[in-house]
Amino acid sequence: MAGHVYALSLTDMTSFLGFLAIGCLALATLLLLVRAAIFVLQVLARRQTARDDVDQIGHLAEVVKTIRPRKHGQIRYETDNGFQLADAVSSQLIRNGNWVMIQGIVRHRFKVRRLTEAELRVRADKEREGGP
Repeated sequence: MAGHVYALSLTDMTSFLGFLAIGCLALATLLLLVRAAIFVLQVLARRQTARDDVDQIGHLAEVVKTIRPRKHGQIRYETDNGFQLADAVSSQLIRNGNWVMIQGIVRHRFKVRRLTEAELRVRADKEREGGP
């Protein structure tokens, strides 16, 4: 026997295509549900992050990646969960190691300003006294 040819009837082919279409429809529906779930979770995560970020306004942070005007850098700040890194922007050049005050949030980045000499002195005095 050289080979067997299997011939499908028109009814069999129609049924097969129907099952294939139902399978594709089920996968498309599942894909839409997964995308909707991802979108909702991203919105919830942004809200929580935004709430946590707003709590940092008025707190101090250390620059760990130089911040330049019109180019973001990075800061390190302390939270109840330990130290965190975040992108930061400023209208002035602020180099690594400098301390900054978090002033607000602009496009999911902290807006910061360099501490004044007087603020740095107060911070140094507090550290010498053992304060935060």
